[in-house]
Amino acid sequence: MRFDDRVTGNLKEICNKSYNIHIEIDEAEINKNVIVDVEINNDAKEALKYLTALVKPNSFEKWIREFRICDKTEYEKVIKPETKPEEGELRMGEVVSLISELTKGDAIIVTDVGQNQMYAARYYKFKHPTAL
Repeated sequence: MRFDDRVTGNLKEICNKSYNIHIEIDEAEINKNVIVDVEINNDAKEALKYLTALVKPNSFEKWIREFRICDKTEYEKVIKPETKPEEGELRMGEVVSLISELTKGDAIIVTDVGQNQMYAARYYKFKHPTAL
């Protein structure tokens, strides 16, 4: 995705704390909003095919343990209350969760950008989350 404030938040803040590699098919977009450390002018699918071959496997066990704790906390404090049916107006989490159950996570979900994407990612239990 392109470097802009919808993706990164405050551009001035993120650029001082990161090493930036920009893979971009449109050369005019490289260094447009963020001066990058490495620019790759190519189709991302092609570039990533070669780059991933250079990545060494790592299990990230400590990070995964920490993530599981955060995931459980999010479920208890956010997801569970938002997906529990109760009297009154329907909540978005409840609706998306119900669709997930009815389709057994096997539907193709199409959303607009922004909050709709976040609700789908949070509340839909995708059977094949990486399928294209």
